[in-house]
Parts: sequence; structure tokens; C-alpha cells
Amino acid sequence: MTEKQKKTVKKKSIFKKILIPLMGLLILEILILVCSVFGQGIITELNNNEKAIINEKVESRKNYLENEMIGSWMNLTYTAELINDSTEKLLKSGAITMQTLDNGSDYAVPLLSEAAEPLLAMMRTNHVTGAFIILNTGDLSVDKINGQLKDKPGIYLRDSNPQAQPSYRNQDILIERAPIALVRQMGIATDTAWNPKFDFQDSGQSYYDFLYKPFQAAYENPEYSMEDCGYWSHVFNLFGEGKRAIAYSIPLKLSDGSVYGVLGIDITQDYLREFIPNEEIADSGTGAYILALEQEDGTLSDALVNGAAYTKEAEEGKKIKIDSSQYYAYSETLNLYNSNTPFSDEKWVLTGAAPLDSIMDFAKKVELALMAAVTVTIIIGLLGSFLISYKVQKPVSDLSKEIREKDPTKRIQLCQTGIEEIDQMTQAIEKLSLDVIDSGQKFTKIIEMASVRLAGFQIDRAERQLFKTENFFDIFGCPEADGIEMSIEDFDAKFKEFKHYFVEKDELADSYIYKIPDGRGSRFLKLKCRMTEDSCYGLVEDVTQSLLEKKVLQHERDHDPLTNLFNRRAFRREVQELFEERQEELKTAALIMIDLDNLKYINDTYGHDYGDKYIIKAALAFRYYLPAGAITARISGDEFNIFLYGYDSEKEIQTVIDTMKMGLDSMVLTLPGDILQKVQASGGIAWYPKDSTSFEVLLKYADYAMYMVKNSTKGEILSFDKEHYLSKNSLIQNKEALTRLIERRAVKYAFQPIVDARTGKVFAYEALMRPEMEEFKSVLDVLEIARYEGKLNQIEEMTWFEAMRAFVGHIKAGTIAEDAYIFFNSIPNQYLSMQAERTFADEYREYLGQIVVELTEEERIDREAWDEKRTHGRELRRKIALDDYGSGYNSEKMLITISPDYIKVDIAIVNGIHQSSDKRAIVEYIVNYAHERGKFIIAEGVETEEETEEVIRLGVDYLQGYYVAKPTFTPAGILPQALETIEKMKN
Repeated sequence: MTEKQKKTVKKKSIFKKILIPLMGLLILEILILVCSVFGQGIITELNNNEKAIINEKVESRKNYLENEMIGSWMNLTYTAELINDSTEKLLKSGAITMQTLDNGSDYAVPLLSEAAEPLLAMMRTNHVTGAFIILNTGDLSVDKINGQLKDKPGIYLRDSNPQAQPSYRNQDILIERAPIALVRQMGIATDTAWNPKFDFQDSGQSYYDFLYKPFQAAYENPEYSMEDCGYWSHVFNLFGEGKRAIAYSIPLKLSDGSVYGVLGIDITQDYLREFIPNEEIADSGTGAYILALEQEDGTLSDALVNGAAYTKEAEEGKKIKIDSSQYYAYSETLNLYNSNTPFSDEKWVLTGAAPLDSIMDFAKKVELALMAAVTVTIIIGLLGSFLISYKVQKPVSDLSKEIREKDPTKRIQLCQTGIEEIDQMTQAIEKLSLDVIDSGQKFTKIIEMASVRLAGFQIDRAERQLFKTENFFDIFGCPEADGIEMSIEDFDAKFKEFKHYFVEKDELADSYIYKIPDGRGSRFLKLKCRMTEDSCYGLVEDVTQSLLEKKVLQHERDHDPLTNLFNRRAFRREVQELFEERQEELKTAALIMIDLDNLKYINDTYGHDYGDKYIIKAALAFRYYLPAGAITARISGDEFNIFLYGYDSEKEIQTVIDTMKMGLDSMVLTLPGDILQKVQASGGIAWYPKDSTSFEVLLKYADYAMYMVKNSTKGEILSFDKEHYLSKNSLIQNKEALTRLIERRAVKYAFQPIVDARTGKVFAYEALMRPEMEEFKSVLDVLEIARYEGKLNQIEEMTWFEAMRAFVGHIKAGTIAEDAYIFFNSIPNQYLSMQAERTFADEYREYLGQIVVELTEEERIDREAWDEKRTHGRELRRKIALDDYGSGYNSEKMLITISPDYIKVDIAIVNGIHQSSDKRAIVEYIVNYAHERGKFIIAEGVETEEETEEVIRLGVDYLQGYYVAKPTFTPAGILPQALETIEKMKN
């Protein structure tokens, strides 16, 4: 049809074609409805009830959203204080200056580096979509007046799904703003709109409200606190990014009142919609929630909408005036600001808007029930409507058929129907056809520009259509096939020619690996497919480099870099796989735990380089003198594990062990001065299945056997002696007493104060378990029997519930302050079951933020065990304290593994610290280490005035010990003598 013909077609809307014939029928129906229904007032009453329900929903949703915003999203003070502390230290050390802090990223990197970890932790804890810091030290209003906006350094992190479980390597986080040096340090991917700074000077972007308003409020009003100047910003798009969001930010202020930036979070519109589901406003999903600022004239500005109503106005930034003729709306004010603060006049409201049609829907259903008398009339109306609808539907149906017959790969031109709205749609389809063709060409060009080789295809079998990128067969090494026009059958036949290149299928990822010859070598391609009933999509990627890198990473993950033997994780994985999946291969086996003798002497006397050579010599002996099937690993500095399996008798294994021992003894290291040092080791053997069929028990028995050797003969490798083990653990015989203690929960708790070293205020209480059965003299007796009986998990669960029951009881009795923390001991490799965790969280939810779990040294812990414990305890949101730092297993390895919030320096270090320069050096080191990372130090076992003064002088944060207060079953405060000492140290 020509353009001239199109203009001669007389256009009529579908609305007019249907309206005129239906008017007569509608008039008759209205007369009957008014007489039978509206005269009784039923409809009005039903509509009022529907409106009241909407009002209640809005009020309830407002309370929920307000609690989330205040209780979680606005909880920035703790992080701000951590950042302020870091800033004070950096200013004091000269690493940064207030004069240059906002001059550029290079000046700001030291502070941003310190703030990155607390900022990331805050974003995780507050469950927000973004978190940021923007640094500025001058008056922003001067820049605005002069029209000379300046770029600002800072960091902006974004999490698209805060409710999902966090990635271990922060792969769910993107960096929107951060200096390059910080991006490299954090190891987090950048977003496509990433910028190393907040660009205001060249971008034309004005200072964001969440920077300008809270900063200026604090800058111009020094008397206000950070929280008083907290501000919920207007809706914004981060420059270069398309997401609409609101932000809450507070100024960063130093102790002298200096303001040097803002700290904040953002909530994107997509994430906010999860908290204001429009489906609850109207059953049909036509309602909408609107979060906005209410103006004096009643209009809504800066609106975030979830629902069909007013979405377009909100996205265009227009003010919204609710049309009462179409919608019923009810608003509730969110109390986000304290009175008499800079932004208390800004009124955020949550408005629920429902179409009047949806509100009256139920009433209409009642009308239908009451209108039995008008059935005949309705039937007439339906018949008439059907005939008219058919008349209108006919041209639409013809148009639909025409569209189906068109080739979508070519430009589409359609005939006119004479219906205005339908003809507008056909014009849009014609334009869309051109856009699709253009988009396909652009997509092919984008694929060609990718850093790795990509190609793709789509098959629509229902429409008999094929689309593929121009380089699809070229990536398989057959470029000539890309120049041939193909049908679906031709494509299938050609692709089957590469079948012999197929090497592997990944069922989980639904992908296929192909090995393509390429000159002297080969390339690896990964094909991902998605199939539906009528369609098939495929993407091919050259993964040669990533597969090679994966193999290197797997080797580095599983092997000790010094000896090239398995590491602890790989050893446990390999042996546990044997026990769990290939137990028939074990037959007779032996677990050997070996500890090198004299390593500490060599390290201390000749240095760690010779210590490493000593370890390598031992590893060489294991490699040369053990059979190929032996699983050998370096577990820690001087500890090795060996697992021999698949033998018919212990005698055969003993022969292998003797050969290995002879080879180990033959190894000699030449030390400085031509001193010859033989490699010597002590070890223990646990036999499978004689000693146990459990891998964990064999580990314990081998460890015990090694311990006995190292404390007696040394230099030997001896088998586990179960009789000796039982004789040394007589308490194990008292199993029934342990069962009664667990069933009756026969324990009570004494509480010892932990006080602030600066103020003397009681900060927390440590709950100390005391068994109430005469069979047990101490908690260690209970743990020893529970460990042997495999009931450590029951002790762990009893500890959590009984300690909290006693703690909460004292709070309710007024003997412990409501804001005090509770410290109690936990076994590192034990954790609550999911059911127990949920029960505990439900019972003590309001106190979860006051729990600090102390990890004791009674059981070993490694990274794998700690990851498992941390995962199971995620819902409890508890803090972690490392107990007895400086003794036993709780050394630097333990410190790095668990990264605690509090570090308790062992009593052995605190006792006599004022008389020992070595002890003072240890405490000084750990204080500096902790304070740089936002952690706190507790000095345990403080027993004298001199010790108290010394640890305070060294900078510990909290004190615990008999000089401060003794444990009591009725909690007490700090002793006067300790309070006097703290007051004296202030001066």
C-alpha cells in the first residue's frame, strides 16, 4: 500500500466502534442495577470496608519500612566511629593531612584503604544495595556559588542483591567509584560505569544531595552530632549509571569538630520494591506503593513507585498529584528524623494507591449475586457484545495472520486496518523490525570486539528461522562455512561434522567442551546451550586460557608451596573421600602423624632459611621412600600427615614405615660452620580398622601417640596404645555422669566483669560455666569426657542456651545493665544445628547484638572448620573473641583464621608484664595490629596495680582479672582499687 493510499483510509478508534452499540444495553442494565443494589446502600458500605483494609495495609507496611530504614539502613554510627578513629591515627602519623585530603585520590588512598573493610562490612550487615564514602574538607557552598565544582575522592560499592548469601571472595560486589590503587588492593571487580573519583568538574553533575546537604549541615552547625545531620537524599542516578536510588548519609566528623566527608548507603528502586510489594494493595496487582517527599501543596516529589500507577511520572522526575477520580490513596508519614534537626521539615510519606475499579471489584461481585433478576438483560448484552467484538476482531485477526507470514529477518511492511490504535501498532512493528535488524548487526560487532573469541546462534524451529553470528564456524576453524547461506538442516548437518572434537560435558552448567586442532597445539571451546520446546540458543567461547589457569590454581590450592606436598585441606579431602566413597579400597591402613624435631632450634640459631631447608629435606625423604599411592601432606610448619592404605596386613605397612624412617634418618643438612644436622622426627601411628574406622578418631589417636613419643623417647614413630590412652584418661569412664549433666543441664554460671580501660565502666561480663555435679571438678573434666564420647556438640548447645538464660535473667533482675555484652566460651570446631540456631534466634532475638563468643583452645581449628562454623552461625550475628592469645593453638595462625572482633591477651603474658620487656613488646605489637584493623584488646588475668597501669599504658581497651573484679554468681561491679588506678592513669 502506497503512502497516498494510507492517508485516504478513514481512521476510527476501537473505542468508538464498540461504545455506540453497547450504550443501549448499558442504559438498561444501569436502571436495573440502581433499583436492585444501590438503593440498599450495600455497595457504599463494601467500598468503605475495602478502603479501610487498604489503610491498614499502608499503615502496617509503613511501620515495617520505617523499622527497616531506622533499625538497619540508617545504622551507620558504628562504622563512622571506626573510620573517624582511623582518620585520627592517620592524621597523627602524618600519612594524611586535612589540607590535602580531598585534593585527589593519591592523598586519600591511605584513609580509603583503612575505611574499605568497615564500609564493606557495614554494607553486608545493613543489607543495602550500596555504600559510599566521599571526602571533602572545604565549604561546598562556595563551590556552588562560584560555579566551580570540584572532583572528590572516595569509594562507592554496589551490591545488586543484598539479601543473597555473600560471596566468600566478594564476587557479588561491584566498585562504582574508587582509586585504581584501592581497586587493586580490594580485588573486587569494577562496574561498567566505574570512575576513580566522583567526577563533578567535567561531567556537569552537580554535587549530590547526599554529599552536599549532610556535609553543609555539619559544617555550618558544629553543635549538631553526626546522627543529627543524617539525611535521606532525593532520588538520584549515580553519574554514568542508570539505577534510580535514594541514599542516607551522615557527615564524618573528627573529635575536634572538623568535617571531612560523608558516609552513606543507597537503596536502589529495584531493591526497595521488595519492601513495598504492590500486590498487597490490590489483588489484581494494579495497586501501587509510592515512597516520596510530600510537599506543602500535597503533591509528591522524588517518588519511587512499585506498581503501574504514576510510574512514568516518577521516572521523569515529575511531581505526582493523586487523581482521586481514578485512584483511592492513603498516606502514612515515616518518622525518619528527630525534631529540631536540620532536615526534620522534610516529610517522607508512604502512599498506597489503588484503582477505584479494583476497590469496587468485590462490590461488583456482590452486585452480580444480587442481580439475578437482570440475567436476561445481561445475556442480551453479552450476545450484543460478542457480535460487535467479532466485527472489530476480524481486521485484527487478518493483521495477525499477515504478521505471522512475514520473514522477521527482512524489513516488514503491513496493511492498514482502518482502526486508529491498531494502525499505530503496525507502524510500531514496522519500526521495531528495522530496530531488530540493526540490533542484530550491532550485537555481532560487539561479539567481534570481545577480549575472548565468542560466537552464537539461535534456532526457532516453530518459525523455521536460523540466526548465527558471522564468525560462528570460523571459531571452529572452518571460516569458509560462514559465507554460505544455510537452512536449519544445513546448520545441523555442518555442526555434526565437529562431533569428533567433543571431549567433555558439564551436566550442571549444561555446557560442552570441544578440543580443536590449531597448528601444533589445540584450542578449547565451550558451548553453552539453552533449549525450549521450539527454540535453541547457543554461545561458543574460547576457554583455552581459562582452562590452563584453572589447572595452575588447582595445584596452588592443594599443595604446600615449600614442599610441593598436599596441604591440610587437600589431605583431608583425599582421605575423607576414601572413607566416605571408596571404603572398600582401604583394607588395612595407617594414619601417621609426624612432627620434626629440632626445627625450632635451627630457626632460632641459624634462621628460617635453614629451617626451610630442614623441612625440604624431610619432604624429599617422604617423596623418595614412600610408595606412589601414599597420601602425604604438610599440615603446618613442622607437622606432616601420611596415610597408607590398600594393604593386606599391618606388617606390610610397618615395612613401608621402617623404610621411610631409614630414609628420613639418612637425610643430613649442612649448617653454617660445616655442622652436619641429621633430620629427626617423632611420630605416632593409628591403625585402620584395629584402632578405629573413623578418620577423625584416627587423627586424634595418631596425635596422642605422637605426643607420647615427643614427651618420652623422641626420634621414634610408634603405634597408638589404647590401654595407655584410657589409663591416662580415667574420667572417660564416667560417661553416665556426663549424660546426666547434659539431660539435667546441671551447670550454673559465674559472671566476671570486663571493664573499659579508659572509663572504668563495666562493658561486658564473661559467663564462666561451673558444673553442679561432684564427679566433675572443672569444665575441663566435662570437655574431656564429652570429646571422647562425641558429645562436644551437646555441650556447645547447652553452653549457648544456659549462658544466655542466666544472662537475660540477670538483666531482668536489674543486676546487669541492659546494654552490657556477654562473653562465653565456644568450642571452635562445633556449631549449633540449624534447628537449634533458629530456636536460639527466636528466643533471644533482642539480645543477639550483645553476644560475643570466645573461641577456646580446647580443640584445634583450621580454615575449613572455621568456615563451617561461621556459615552455620550467620543468622546469630554474634561477635567473636579470641581467648588466651599467646598460648596453645591461639597464636597468629588462629588470629588470621578467625579474624576476631576482640583479642584476649593470655594471663601468662599479663602477669608480671611491668617487669618484662618481652611481654610488653608482645602486647604492644598486638595492640597496634588490632587497632589498625578496628579490633579491641582485652587484658586477661590482671591481678596487681602495676600490671593494670602497664597494660593501660600500652593501649589495651578492656581489663579483666581479680584486681578488677572476681567472678560471682550475682554479678558485681568494678572494685574501688581498680577504679582508682584507672582514674589515676587518666591524669
